[in-house]
Amino acid sequence: MKIKSIIAILAVSAASVFGQGLVNFQNSTISSPIRINDGSNSLLPTTGTWDFFFKYGTSAGNLNFTSPSFANSTTAGRIAGNTTLSLSTSGGTPIFAQLYATGTVNSVTYGYLSSVITVTPSTAPSPGTPMFGAAVGTQFQGFTMQPIPEPSTIALGSIGLASLLFLRRRNS
Repeated sequence: MKIKSIIAILAVSAASVFGQGLVNFQNSTISSPIRINDGSNSLLPTTGTWDFFFKYGTSAGNLNFTSPSFANSTTAGRIAGNTTLSLSTSGGTPIFAQLYATGTVNSVTYGYLSSVITVTPSTAPSPGTPMFGAAVGTQFQGFTMQPIPEPSTIALGSIGLASLLFLRRRNS
């Protein structure tokens, strides 16, 4: 009896894994690489620390981050990969997805948040539906990560602006 129960549990587990949606999270085959806005619009360097987060959900307002994040590759402008993600949604069901990227190089922090796209994960075989490509609205294209100012920079700018307003009001 115990053996039949174990076999039944394994069969249900295998069937549920087989029905999950698959997406291919990598951009090594497209011509739109990732860049950073460092004054010369350089390709994403292989040095520094870069993290790419993928979040998805059944509506644009209800997106959840996947785990783990994905690191940069040894090729400038590319995400390490041919990474197949197995989603907790069934294949063939459209989902909403968004990409968040962050990283630091030469003591400057960069960030990027994509617009939300709609993608239909495949059920099989791997590697799944490509997440990067040229299809606007259903795939992520290449993008440029922007510098994120440090909080101290924002604070100094705010103090300067407040002092200018104070001096202007005082002279009037």
